[in-house]
Amino acid sequence: MRTTLIVVLSLLSACAAPGAPPNEPARSVSVEATARIDVVPDTASVQLTFSALEQDLGIAHEAVEVDRLRFLAAMQELDVEVETGATSYQPQRDREGAVTGYRASQTLHVATTDLDEIPTIIRRAGPRLYQVEVRHYASDLVQYRTRLRDMAIASA
Repeated sequence: MRTTLIVVLSLLSACAAPGAPPNEPARSVSVEATARIDVVPDTASVQLTFSALEQDLGIAHEAVEVDRLRFLAAMQELDVEVETGATSYQPQRDREGAVTGYRASQTLHVATTDLDEIPTIIRRAGPRLYQVEVRHYASDLVQYRTRLRDMAIASA
């Protein structure tokens, strides 16, 4: 997977020609250039959602909390950064609208620079893992900004 950075440089100059009468329309010069750098991602963000469905909201919450704490302990063995995301609760209803139970969900975000660790992170989530999203990105895109601008100016 690659990330592509593109810079389009556009220079516009509107000025009267030297020695031209003041009522003569201004002349303009327009230059456009494009520069492109393909960047290989060096970091992954793994978003994991733990979920439990129980008749009692408190029991559903506790089940997710136990899994969250177990997962956080397992992540201490790896070189990752973990952030707690949103917690949500949804009542579950039957066809008549009566509440039949509650779903508690907890999202955690795990960042790793070792992309080979992604399967290990997911495997350690446990049985209440409800959803996983993995996003790959380059962690320091700022370093490419000056290089892209210089490349665009050079090609103009």
